[in-house]
Amino acid sequence: MNFGFWNFYPFYNGNRMFTQGASAIGDDLAYPTVLLGRRLHELGHHAATLDMQPPAWPDKVFFIDYPTKFNSRFRRLLRRRHPHINLLASHGPPLQLLRLHPRSI
Repeated sequence: MNFGFWNFYPFYNGNRMFTQGASAIGDDLAYPTVLLGRRLHELGHHAATLDMQPPAWPDKVFFIDYPTKFNSRFRRLLRRRHPHINLLASHGPPLQLLRLHPRSI
């Protein structure tokens, strides 16, 4: 399965969220996404940030922090009525996952 991710913080896109665990506000603060990428790979899946693959590539899409209406990737997925758009809020316990339905936005 192909998992597409988009981080609210541009530094972590370009697949850096799977390689860069360091953060400007704390050592290894972003390391959970590095581990997530490794685990998905171990399970036989593919993970990439949305800017590294064509729009039709992901089977499931995750946004790290809520995307604004100005996010062109988010708008494109809504227009395509992508069936699996998810919001992943990963900075702080507990980990929260919210499934977004394009018809409800």
